[in-house]
Amino acid sequence: MGIQNSSHFRTRDDVKYFHQLGQRCSQLTYNSQNLIGSGATERVDGGVTDFGVEIIKAMNDVGMLIDVSHCGDRTTLDAIALSPKPIAITHSNVRALVNHPRVKTDEAIRALAAKGGVMGITGVRNFVSMTEPTTIVHMVDHVAHVAKLVGVEHVGIGSDADLNGYDDMPAEAYAKLKASYKASYAFRDKIDTDGFDHPARSTT
Repeated sequence: MGIQNSSHFRTRDDVKYFHQLGQRCSQLTYNSQNLIGSGATERVDGGVTDFGVEIIKAMNDVGMLIDVSHCGDRTTLDAIALSPKPIAITHSNVRALVNHPRVKTDEAIRALAAKGGVMGITGVRNFVSMTEPTTIVHMVDHVAHVAKLVGVEHVGIGSDADLNGYDDMPAEAYAKLKASYKASYAFRDKIDTDGFDHPARSTT
């Protein structure tokens, strides 16, 4: 089980408690600042906090995977440097191909790989291509970029999508989803990459 934030860790001992309940992966932040560090859409990224240093150590001690997918740039690099064990970017993409705050720089990808970490490429279209149409071919470009940069053993697929795609949600629920994100997320009318938002679909 993984959780897309670590705001439920209020003390160092909470890490062990949630690990005992079955949690095996935790994103240090979501998109906003928490007690551990800065999220990807914060205006200022102060990096991992003193409390965050303790949480990273506690996660390593119990064997819980650290995920920095939604962390800001400095928080991402800090977490990689602070963790003696490999960490993950479970669902993000490459900023060299798409200039978006929620995707990762080559510097971060190199640092991740140097520690033995793995990056999963997501199919959320605003992270895949700046323009339409956005297809699975563009996703492959991100996979290829990471593979060329650091080796194929450090890249995989981290879908970050439900089986039918977020754009297939009821209209009211979809509107609430979009309203909960900052404008910098640049949501489009369709969320998931064409040809990837359902396993039965093929590339067009």
